[in-house]
Amino acid sequence: MKAVILAGGKGTRLHPVTCELPKPMVPVFNIPLMEHLILLLKKHGIRDIGVTLMYLPQKISSYFGDGSRWGVRLSYFVEESPCGTAGSLLSAAEFLNEPFLVLSGDCITDINLTEAIEFHRRKKTLATLVLTSSGNPRDYGIVITDQDGHIVSFLEKPSLCEVFSDIVNTGIYMLEPDVLNYIESDHPFDFSRELFPKLLSSGLRLSGYPAAGYWSDIGSVENYLNAHRDIFDRKTDLFPYSQGSLQGVFTGKSTVIEPTALIHGPCVIGNNCYIGHRAMIDSYTVIGNDCIIEDQVLVKRSILHNNITVGSGCEIRQSILGNRVRLMPYVSCLENTVVGEESV
Repeated sequence: MKAVILAGGKGTRLHPVTCELPKPMVPVFNIPLMEHLILLLKKHGIRDIGVTLMYLPQKISSYFGDGSRWGVRLSYFVEESPCGTAGSLLSAAEFLNEPFLVLSGDCITDINLTEAIEFHRRKKTLATLVLTSSGNPRDYGIVITDQDGHIVSFLEKPSLCEVFSDIVNTGIYMLEPDVLNYIESDHPFDFSRELFPKLLSSGLRLSGYPAAGYWSDIGSVENYLNAHRDIFDRKTDLFPYSQGSLQGVFTGKSTVIEPTALIHGPCVIGNNCYIGHRAMIDSYTVIGNDCIIEDQVLVKRSILHNNITVGSGCEIRQSILGNRVRLMPYVSCLENTVVGEESV
């Protein structure tokens, strides 16, 4: 089976982080989100992967290349204008000549894809949606299945009074090539709002696979921070580091930590970083590579990307700093602050 990663979106809910960075390149534990997805596909034996691109495509293709570094084969399909989640598949039609898996480029998951594919093959339907339960179903598409696992109804991003289930659509699908015949090319065409209702109204059966395991859409600031906390808390096996010092502190190569600094785990500090005197790096923090944290800085429950300089006396709590940000001395970034790339 082949796979397609939908990586063309602008990621507006994560602005300003994604103003100059496509969402699939947003780091999760210092690894681009799309890299996590590629590793998941490889784990389940899927090595022939297409990637649909539109927003800042060169930043994705230049990083991943042909995929050989990860032991996979990557093919890129660039949209000239927005085609919708389903419509983007038409650009890859020649590639999709066998049953294929679709993954949204803004999720992180450890769902067992092998079991999901086997379920799809048993059901012999044109499409199978991977489903999971959510504590906040209003952000997603709600799905109802019958006792045989066939979808009977669904509602995309309902209002509060419309919520009738906590079972939601993850944006992971197993599809047969014939599904491309039902996608309209003259306007943006979405899976949940247009393609799946069209298939149901045509009398075709859709299956819903109830997945165990971890799944999170990291499209918002809150979800992005929460996903890191979930991974730190080992609610999933996606934690990318195998060894750490006492109290769950993980540090990269050539990183210097002054002896008077306080580091409280769980936290991650990347390669080639400097942590100054009497600085405190507190729990649930991820610091990227090539970062300088000067003296008497507090960082807690925050995500710092790469090449960041934090001046002395700064306080950063539950915030996100993009690449190459510079904070002058005594700056405070408090709850849910997001600083975009190259800001001073």
